[in-house]
This record gives sequence, structure tokens and C-alpha cells, in this order.
Amino acid sequence: ALFKKAIEADPDYALAHAQLANAYIWIANFIEEQPVWAERAKEEMSRADALDPQLAETHVARHYLLGSAYEGWKTEAAVRELLIAQKLNPNVGHVELGSIYYHLGLEDLGDRAYQRALDIDPTSEHIKYMIHAHIRLVNKYDEWLAAYQKFNRDAPTTPWYLMGKGRLDEAQKKLDELSVKYRDDPYFKYDQALLAALKGEFRTTEAEIAFMLSDVNPQAFNYHHATYRMACLYAVGGKSAEAVKWLRETATKGFPSYTLFERDPYLNRIRQAPEFIQFMQEMKAQHERFKRELQS
Repeated sequence: ALFKKAIEADPDYALAHAQLANAYIWIANFIEEQPVWAERAKEEMSRADALDPQLAETHVARHYLLGSAYEGWKTEAAVRELLIAQKLNPNVGHVELGSIYYHLGLEDLGDRAYQRALDIDPTSEHIKYMIHAHIRLVNKYDEWLAAYQKFNRDAPTTPWYLMGKGRLDEAQKKLDELSVKYRDDPYFKYDQALLAALKGEFRTTEAEIAFMLSDVNPQAFNYHHATYRMACLYAVGGKSAEAVKWLRETATKGFPSYTLFERDPYLNRIRQAPEFIQFMQEMKAQHERFKRELQS
């Protein structure tokens, strides 16, 4: 609403158009998840480009569009938009670049981008959150704990962390404590299903999978994290064909993290399956290309 007021005051205010585009694509990706918002974002980007083609913020907004379902998860093109933005203004796009590098399995580059963002704005709670949140997304448990404690007094004892560290009895106790408040939450359901799978109770897990799939929106910006959770559930249960199907969906929908797939212990039971070996060979080749092209 405030960006619209700015445009009403000055219809040729390029930055307001760029930031309105950013607001629209944010709504499209994270709030209403409807194509109409993406179309509005495109209109505002075009207007901003026409008024000022050297505006960095337009490229930041466009990266959100390119790296989404609305443009077919063009993650490499999204990275290049951010790099163009930083040539125009070295102070923008570092948080966004850190996030997308983590999704591409280029975690060293992601750490570097996040540190640059923190150097620019060391008081930003958003940057601090994004750092430990993305370490969590790639299941680096000890690194997540260190990052969380760096920016916060106490790290929460979560079922995700306890399961990742193999402390299943403690994870069960924590889930029991949270059950009344979060019983219908999709993330809580996933933790329950994963713990059942880790305990060898895969029938319980399969019953939960149907519920979780009903809550998945392929247009959502975080769709690839839901598909990765599905892959892990099937992998822990030893169902390699289903696991690889969801891994491929994860990789093609914006989260081709070879480094995560390579180290995640939840995938260990399917590592000798021919379909997983083939998938990982393809992922390794893509990862090497990412490193060659994007690191330079």
C-alpha cells in the first residue's frame, strides 16, 4: 500500500515500481501463491526497467520470479540476476544470494554471501535468522546449533535436531510434549512420520504421507522442501523407487543440492539402489557445472 502511495505521488518513481514488484512476487511465492500476483510483479518490473534500466532492486525482484514455479524454477538465471544487481549496487542481494547458493549445494558461496550481508548490516535480525535457517535446511545439525547460539541465547530443543543426532527417545518425548499444540501442523506430522520410520514403523509413516501430500502446493516457493521430506521418509523406509522419484522432483523444482543428497544419513538405506546411483551421477555432473559457472 505504501509503495502504491509513492507511485501515486510520482508515477515515474522507478524504485517504488521495483519495490512494488518485489512485494507482489513475495505475495505470489509466500502468501497467496496465485499467478495473478506474479503477473502484477512482471508489469511493475517492466515499468521500473523503462524508467531506470540501471536499478539494482528490479533485478533482485526478478530473481524471485525466475527462481519460482511461475518461471519454471530457473535457479541459475536467478543467481545471475542477483549478480547483475550487485554490479549496479554492491550492497543489495547478498541474503538472497546466500539462500539460492544453499539451494544449489554451493554452501561455501552461501556462507560468504551471508557474511557479506552481515558485514553490511550487523544488526539485522532477518540476516541472522536466514543464516541459521538455511544451515538447518541442509541438515547440518552441529553447524546449525553453533550458528543459532551465536545469535540467540539458547537453542530450542527440537525433534528435528534430536532425530538428526540419533536421540530418538528424547525426540519422542519432545513430540509428545508438542502434540496438543501442533497436532495438525504439517511440520509436526512430518516429524512424527520420520520418527516412526526411524523406529522401523513404516506403516505408520505411510499413513501420514497421504495427509502431508494433501497439504503440498506445487506453486509454493518451498515446495521443494516438502518433496525432500517425502524423499527422506521413503528412503528411511527403504523404498528407493519412491524416494528417488521425490528426489528428482526436489532437484527439478529449485533444490538440486548434491551436497545434501551426498551426506544426509536419511538417504543411507537407498544408496546402493541402481536408481539412486544413477540420480547421484546426474546430480554430481550438474553440481560440478554449477561450481565452474557460478563460482567464476
